[in-house]
Amino acid sequence: MPPGKPMKFYPSEWRADQGLRVCSLAARGLWIECMVIMHEADPYGHLVVNGHPVTDIQLATLTGTDPSTVQLLLRELETAGVYAVSRNKVIYSRSMTRDERRRRDGEKAQKTGAKLPNSRRSQHVENNGKNSPPPEVVGGVVIDSPPGVVEPLATALLSPPLPPLFPPAPPFSPPIIPPISSQAPALGSVGTVVEAVWAMSGVDPGPKRVRGYIDDFGKAREWLEAGYGADEIIAAARSVLTSRKVNDPWSYLGKLMPDLIAAVRAEASRGSAGGDGCGGVPWDQRLSRFKDSGFWLDSWGPKPGQAGCLVPVEILRKHGFGG
Repeated sequence: MPPGKPMKFYPSEWRADQGLRVCSLAARGLWIECMVIMHEADPYGHLVVNGHPVTDIQLATLTGTDPSTVQLLLRELETAGVYAVSRNKVIYSRSMTRDERRRRDGEKAQKTGAKLPNSRRSQHVENNGKNSPPPEVVGGVVIDSPPGVVEPLATALLSPPLPPLFPPAPPFSPPIIPPISSQAPALGSVGTVVEAVWAMSGVDPGPKRVRGYIDDFGKAREWLEAGYGADEIIAAARSVLTSRKVNDPWSYLGKLMPDLIAAVRAEASRGSAGGDGCGGVPWDQRLSRFKDSGFWLDSWGPKPGQAGCLVPVEILRKHGFGG
């Protein structure tokens, strides 16, 4: 489809699609989003971006949801027969590809002067403006037919109906799709965590998401299903992302999140003035963790070895820092 061309959309065709009508409102909304993407795709009517099939992660990014929801809705649309899948495992719209073939046939006919197949204009030219009158039917027999020839209409009227070979199929009902997990977090919490982490990192997630390098929604859902609260995750991310530039905050936080959550919960339970005056977590524990994994919260001040470090000198020397 040439760029800038309008997309053909027929409301009557949309409402007449029985498979589409039995789908949920969310599934129908996802399909119209897919149609917009397929209108700009090459080949036209196929769910591709830059010639490559759109992944669940990319489709979730383009539609503003998470990959697990996209998988469920695509499964619902597939069960209802809304879309087709090519031999290359690419989703495509039958009606959009059909319209594109007709458009190309029309352009070819204009250039070569040929007749457009199955068009009303070509049929009109062949008839040369003369329409034959309809045949007269008497008693189910077409009068214009040769002698002894009985049209199917007469056969249907004169012969008793035959019993069906197979029992009628049961009415179609949409599939019941079970939830991903009985402990699945709300989509709002997942989105809140994702937006907050990207905002604190200062990184544009667009290129990384489209290429499928980062599953930010999946990682946020994983943390929430592990029992971490959205506020705890955001506080943990803030403690390490506000003072450093991280290109992939999700991989970086994935390694530190258990320790970060433990520190956030410890400070919340003991208070900022508890323990030995260092936020509820003893300096010995902080220094041991720093030596093992390099973990250090910004709220603890400069790291050991940096100017202005708040750790007492005797504790620094005990752990091998300083002279």
